[in-house]
Amino acid sequence: MKNIILVVIIFCLTVLSAYFMITTDNKQEDKKDASKEKTEQASKKKKRLRRNKKMSRKLKRKKIYLKLYIVIKMNKLR
Repeated sequence: MKNIILVVIIFCLTVLSAYFMITTDNKQEDKKDASKEKTEQASKKKKRLRRNKKMSRKLKRKKIYLKLYIVIKMNKLR
């Protein structure tokens, strides 16, 4: 009788340990996924900032060229 109780207890402990091992592995994978997602968001943000800087440079150039064009046209009209 004692042997059966010991076998049942060992079996229950084995099942519980397997369950806890599985649940803790999932949490670590979730943390990895979250950190990966954060790095992806950071890289996307950097790309957007670079693109915005390029666009602002282009706009500044266009404004300068437009001003120069107007000045040249005004000088030709005189």
